[in-house]
Amino acid sequence: MFLAIYGGLSLALSLLAPLKIKLVVRFQHQSLSIERISIITLPRVYYQWFSQTMRKKVTDFNLFETYSFGRNVDLIRRIQLGRLTTRLYICFYCVGITILIFYSSFKQRTITENFYNPSLVLTQQLNTRQNGTVECPCTRTSIALHEFVTIQTSFHEICTSTFVKDEWREALTINFNNISSFLNINNYRHFLSAHLQFLSGLCYQAMKHVNDSVRSFTSTSLITSRLLSQSSFDKQLSNLLYQTEVHAPTLFANALELVKSINHGNALMTVYASNYEFVARKSQKDISTVLYALPITYKETQNCSCGLQSKCLTQAVFTWPRHVKVKDFLIGCLPSESFLASTLECFFDVDCINLIRNHTSGNIHLTHVLALNDRSMIHSRFQINTTVKELVKKLFMEEWPTNISYERYFSQCAPNICTYFYIDNANILYVANTLLGLYGGLTVVLDWWCPQLVKLIQRIQNHYNKKRRVCSTSNIT
Repeated sequence: MFLAIYGGLSLALSLLAPLKIKLVVRFQHQSLSIERISIITLPRVYYQWFSQTMRKKVTDFNLFETYSFGRNVDLIRRIQLGRLTTRLYICFYCVGITILIFYSSFKQRTITENFYNPSLVLTQQLNTRQNGTVECPCTRTSIALHEFVTIQTSFHEICTSTFVKDEWREALTINFNNISSFLNINNYRHFLSAHLQFLSGLCYQAMKHVNDSVRSFTSTSLITSRLLSQSSFDKQLSNLLYQTEVHAPTLFANALELVKSINHGNALMTVYASNYEFVARKSQKDISTVLYALPITYKETQNCSCGLQSKCLTQAVFTWPRHVKVKDFLIGCLPSESFLASTLECFFDVDCINLIRNHTSGNIHLTHVLALNDRSMIHSRFQINTTVKELVKKLFMEEWPTNISYERYFSQCAPNICTYFYIDNANILYVANTLLGLYGGLTVVLDWWCPQLVKLIQRIQNHYNKKRRVCSTSNIT
């Protein structure tokens, strides 16, 4: 930069200093004659003298020494070439300076600011700026999610009620041990114990699966080399949570579907004889009796055969001591399939619960239970008449209340420095600094290149003139 300033000052002084000295000397020599000139003509005389002097200075102006053009050229020609080179130098210099000014004016520059030991408020303020980017390297690149994520699980009311407890089920079905031998298979007493056990198992496995998924999620680590902005942090964590919420029910449903497919594919007979029944038939020669297992057909569902599919269903009823339907419970080939197609409306109805208690010959005092609160379902994601299958698809989950703390994430990331990058347009100071920095290089290039260009032009011109003289001489001869 100092070399550039020195070059500019030397150029300006080399032009102005000689002119100023000559003006002073000329003024001293002509002071006597000027006194004779009238006051009216004095400005015009000065103007004419100044214009003639400046014209002569411009015409004779030469920045290059005569020896720059070689010793084999006469002095007058070298002076002429020096003046021509000077004019060429000034033209290229003006063009170069103009280009540099436009380049510097429109060039955008990247400015970097460093902030040491930044606070959370500072990083949030930097992230809200529109025209820049922030980079804050974390001192910990791997952070466990449980450090800043808390997930609370909330399940359907049925899974925390008395209906899924073994004590209530055992008290309700205490007299069922030897009763199956004389009961009709269509009697719901056959299925009640299986349904309650299945409900208890579904709730237990669903809750266990959800809690395992939550533990697995919170034990994973978030790997970030730089501090995430709050918007990026929230978006990334929301995507991870969404994947967990979608993935967990899918895994559970696939496992349950596999068990059902195995049971039906292997034609396993239930202990309630609800899908297959044994039929004894005499052999052709009446020598022995052959026992056949034949699939049961449920006519209520368009003659559905349990040998072809396991989802044959019919309305659940108590057949003894009188025939009465059980609200929204179904029976069929498999207790599991029929219960999945049922709803839990009976457990919200005191009369339906008492109906079950009265038809099971259980302990009246031990089986006393309160019905589920239907008012609590107002804020539930499920309806009262939602099938058990739909509840299982959602893992009996009401909601996944999640607390994600960006403050705790920031404290775990603990950046020591934040670097803020932004793009700024050039100002006058930047343009001037750029010009001064490039001026020295521009003058060096032009000082060497302009004389070389003039020499090249001179050689071409001399060659052309010599060739033309030869042609003229040959024409004369």
